[in-house]
Amino acid sequence: MRTVFKKLKKINPAKTIGRENISVVIVLLVGFWLAWQTVLVVIKNNQLKLEIATLREQVSVLELQNQAIEFGIDYYKTDEFLERSAKENLLLKRPDENVAIAPLTRNAPFPAADNVDVSETPKKSNFQQWLDFALGR
Repeated sequence: MRTVFKKLKKINPAKTIGRENISVVIVLLVGFWLAWQTVLVVIKNNQLKLEIATLREQVSVLELQNQAIEFGIDYYKTDEFLERSAKENLLLKRPDENVAIAPLTRNAPFPAADNVDVSETPKKSNFQQWLDFALGR
């Protein structure tokens, strides 16, 4: 270890740091700076490509939405829509049509048949019911 320090003490900085060494250091520094700038440009380029891809996707979605709206507008211009709208909203009909209005019965109970008497049918055992089902009776 002492020999290394002795050798370092013997080195004359004026002789060892010459024009060639300084130019090599400058070239290395410029090379590292260029490499770093290249890396930064590549990263920025990738970010811009990603942004372009997302914007293209948004454009395609908007084009599909516009197309759907155009189809809707075309449908609203048809005679079918006008006739349906007139029937539903204005209660109009064509001259050759007959209209019957029935009450809305969404939650009404299902009407039971009046002529069927449940007490008259004999009860069969579970086995007999399965046997009838299997034999197709």
